[in-house]
Amino acid sequence: MGRRRSPVMKLCELEQCNERHYAKGLCKRHYHQNRRDLLKQTKKISRDGSANNMQSELL
Repeated sequence: MGRRRSPVMKLCELEQCNERHYAKGLCKRHYHQNRRDLLKQTKKISRDGSANNMQSELL
């Protein structure tokens, strides 16, 4: 069961990547890679004390 797939197969928006679209225009690999990098940035900022909660703004 689950969600129906679109009849038109969307591809990852990054150049040289021909994987199927997963979320936000990216394939599963690039989406999770991007999300992980954003989370690392927010943890660094919050440890420095220079920003309260940047995670909600970045995601």
